[in-house]
Amino acid sequence: MPASIFNGAISFGLVSVPITVLSATEDHSVRFRRIHTADNGLVRNRYWCEEEDREVAFGEMGLGYELPDGRVIPVTDEELRALPLPTARAIELIAFIPAAAVDPLRIGPGYYLQPQGAVAAKPYLVLRHALERASRVAVARYAWHGRERLGLLRVRGDVIALHGLLWPDEIRDPATVARPPVQLDKDEIDEAMTLIEAMTRDDLTGPEFTDRYTEALHAVIEAKQEDRQPPQAPEPTAQPGQLVDLMTALQESVGKARAARGETDVPEEPAKPAKKTPPRRKASSRYASALTCRGRACGRVRTRHSDGGRAGWKAWAVTWTLPEPMLATSVPDPALLPGWAAEPKWDGWRALVSVEAGRVVLRSRRGANLVASFPEIKSGSTQLPDATALDGELIVWASGRLAFERLQGRLQRHGAGAAHLAAEWPAHFVAFDLLRLAGTNTTTWPYRQRRAALQDLFTKHKLTTPWALCPSTTEADTVNEWLSWTAVGLEGIVFKRLDGRYEPSVRGWRKYKVRETQEAIAGAVTGPLTAPRTLLLGRYDTSGQLQYTGRTTTLPHAAGHALAGLLAPATSEHPWTGWTFSAGWGTSETLDVTLIEPDLVVEVGVDVARDAAGRWRHPARWHRPRPDLSTDDVPLFGG
Repeated sequence: MPASIFNGAISFGLVSVPITVLSATEDHSVRFRRIHTADNGLVRNRYWCEEEDREVAFGEMGLGYELPDGRVIPVTDEELRALPLPTARAIELIAFIPAAAVDPLRIGPGYYLQPQGAVAAKPYLVLRHALERASRVAVARYAWHGRERLGLLRVRGDVIALHGLLWPDEIRDPATVARPPVQLDKDEIDEAMTLIEAMTRDDLTGPEFTDRYTEALHAVIEAKQEDRQPPQAPEPTAQPGQLVDLMTALQESVGKARAARGETDVPEEPAKPAKKTPPRRKASSRYASALTCRGRACGRVRTRHSDGGRAGWKAWAVTWTLPEPMLATSVPDPALLPGWAAEPKWDGWRALVSVEAGRVVLRSRRGANLVASFPEIKSGSTQLPDATALDGELIVWASGRLAFERLQGRLQRHGAGAAHLAAEWPAHFVAFDLLRLAGTNTTTWPYRQRRAALQDLFTKHKLTTPWALCPSTTEADTVNEWLSWTAVGLEGIVFKRLDGRYEPSVRGWRKYKVRETQEAIAGAVTGPLTAPRTLLLGRYDTSGQLQYTGRTTTLPHAAGHALAGLLAPATSEHPWTGWTFSAGWGTSETLDVTLIEPDLVVEVGVDVARDAAGRWRHPARWHRPRPDLSTDDVPLFGG
């Protein structure tokens, strides 16, 4: 238990709650000492009096304020203790405000407030529950270290935490920061938005948020203490930069994963798409494709009309632009219905590409321009015929799996930086639909015709990396085969009507995401232990360390209350002690988390999207507690 820093009381109206202030944080920094390099002797500071020109002992020193003219005004400890401050021994609550109203720049280090004895426990808990129910934080005034301060009281777990607050005049005006005049392009902002979405996390847990520098320092010190060679940086085990045949690599990895599970069957080749039929133009232009300019003038006139509940555009286009992507709605059943085709669902970034007169457009689903971030796609566009456009998914294949995390750093890289990443972790464009072919708009064609033309495009032009043709099938056995490819990162199945047109922004496709029932260990909760809101889950690794693996969605009300009797606060050193969890992207507010004894096994539903370490990328859905299982029954982390 941390040592007491300060004893006082919370003053709340006519109520006074005796409390002890404890530090809420720990500093694990490696502390170095100054040494004499010739003999490793410690070098110490000495205090020297300028008036008497001699060294003085600590007991001879006091405090003084230096005036501009050089004179010094002494101030004694007794005078400081006697300052006429009503808050000298009390934390006086003066206001209650929403947490979002506090500028994060003003928030200082955190402390825990502990009630002093049984008498103080009840008013302490009353204040804690009132703050939680009101969704407010308290602003306080108190004196500490020789000055009066503002403080912020908030609920964290089952206790009240105190943060120091800077006074308003202690925050510099941001207008003093020099900003060179620049012009922003909307596409650049859209790129940043896409990057934010790709890098959004639920919390601040995981190996990328650990202090690797301090760990490396400890390793060097321990090695030198034992007269060993300090550890060197490991050589990379992967062989980046190698362009591969995507489908061949995919099937090889699936085979290896099956062999590791003891299965002997080999995945069959995906069924070939429907036989190509010659492209036909409709006599009527009633369903012209929905060409959009995204706010840019494209020299055309358009009128909106409807037919049979479908909206379309009748357009006379001078220039062709990429349409908005067609979308899919989720379905709970992976059954392949008559009149439908199926395709694998990839764990990557949705993108549309267009090539015309040497100009390449690579656009994300949200409209961001990705060309500068993926130079390998631009250079590979020379394989495509002019005036052609594809819909597909950008993916990176690494170490025998789809590596979504290798895409995350792409949008902020251009020029040499993007070229370096393209060489190290090259991206593929998995094409699953044809939007335009040699100047002919194909979005009005039925899927079976677009699919046949897409396959013919790959065959006729002998397209190779970075282009990959997405498989398509009308065979239920092949769909079941693909559903077993989750080990290499496929997320599920997308279903498309064989006679369906490509309808921009319309959810006319269907998608099924593979979900698995998994066991994990509850390591922490948000909300009170009596009715937790979410669980933070973990699994032990091969070294016996409990690693964070994911977080649940909000628990049903009944499930939260039922769990209360199965959870207990951590009574010993918890493996997650000192970890912090962010309440969301772009905010400095931390998630209120209560560590619990990691002995309850729970069952959750998760999809197959994982990061490189094996953590679930999406929240887990609550199923049920499993008190009948021990933590030894839970699979190892990353397994």
